[in-house]
Amino acid sequence: MLRQRAKAFDFLFDAVFVVDMNGTVIDWNLGAEKLYGWSRKEIVGQPITLLYLPQDFPCFKQDVMEAVLLQGHWAGEMRMRRKDGRRGYTESAVVPLEDGNGKIIGVISINRDITARIEAERHLKYLAFNDPLTGIGNRELALERLKHAMLQVPRRGTHVALIFIDLDNFKQINDVFGHAAGDAVLREVAHRLRETLRAADTVARLGGDEFLLIAEDLSGRPEAQEAIDRIALALARPHLLNGQDFNVEASIGLALYPDDAGDAETLLRCADEAMYRIKRTRKHSC
Repeated sequence: MLRQRAKAFDFLFDAVFVVDMNGTVIDWNLGAEKLYGWSRKEIVGQPITLLYLPQDFPCFKQDVMEAVLLQGHWAGEMRMRRKDGRRGYTESAVVPLEDGNGKIIGVISINRDITARIEAERHLKYLAFNDPLTGIGNRELALERLKHAMLQVPRRGTHVALIFIDLDNFKQINDVFGHAAGDAVLREVAHRLRETLRAADTVARLGGDEFLLIAEDLSGRPEAQEAIDRIALALARPHLLNGQDFNVEASIGLALYPDDAGDAETLLRCADEAMYRIKRTRKHSC
């Protein structure tokens, strides 16, 4: 019977290992060898800390071990570290190991690799909130960040600036230099906008050649105008397209919360309208 149990333990598809109460690995199956990379000979007698990120191990000791001792089991997701240093995620179940008298002498951990699933979920979340061409946020992320920033205003007594940017002559770039050049310009514009903003601010591409910037914790309109001046200077630098300099012109509109609107959608509409007023003025001045 013991020999059959040992054989079953060794050939379980899941990674299974046994740890004593001192945190030392005392048994290790083939599934664990495949998942973590250590052979049984290498890992038995080694501390369990080898399998986890240093910052996660205190959580393992406190939450996992406490649940096993008090409730008789623990189940959840854990970050893992392989022998070659690669990181991943496991879905784990931990149960107590008892001696013949019912005393807990260690734990048995059953682990399944869910790294691919976690990474796929993260990728889907990234696509939901980021522009695939430029890597910056999209409309959904911008609106979420804007609503969050607006909630902080009453407590902080500051302002939120919503800055709407439209590239005036972007169609000309696509027509003359091609769409690949147009994509390169959009990526460069996104890069310049990120460089211009503070770390806490948000830049997003709404689609086409329209961008949106959210600047938080401003004292008022003069400080917002300073941000616009910096943006205008950054965008005014020529782009090198097919060996020649090309200047991209931009119309920039500003709306300030709480001065210009009381909700996110209205504030966005105000910034959009302000941008189009600037655009009409630029056309009439040509």
